[in-house]
Amino acid sequence: MNDRPSIYWKVCWKFVAPLFIIVVFLASLIGMMVNGIGYQRWDVALGDKVAANYPGYAYFIIVLMIFLPLACIPGVAIVRYFGYCPYESRGAATVDDDDDQPTGTITPNMSRLPLTSNEEAPGDNDEVI
Repeated sequence: MNDRPSIYWKVCWKFVAPLFIIVVFLASLIGMMVNGIGYQRWDVALGDKVAANYPGYAYFIIVLMIFLPLACIPGVAIVRYFGYCPYESRGAATVDDDDDQPTGTITPNMSRLPLTSNEEAPGDNDEVI
């Protein structure tokens, strides 16, 4: 599994997927500008659904819901650029002095761990006969 991604995947990840995301995002923005942002409501007098527009404050909430998740990406980049939250490199795992396992890793062989607190792990009390 140590193979590098082929040129197909690199092109898709770098160019095709971002292009599709930008096209869909811009198309939805243009559609909202042309058609307006609204919803269908029930009119009792007509006995049918009619188009209604959101109130003014709802547009502000809609814009926040669209742009706040997107603002995290350049926000983190700006914060890291100015050094407020430096990026920590994920190098090789370090080993504590009192523990055999590297910090931040999973035990290499989970089958060696006890299943319950009163059960011993295999190999702890192996008697040689």
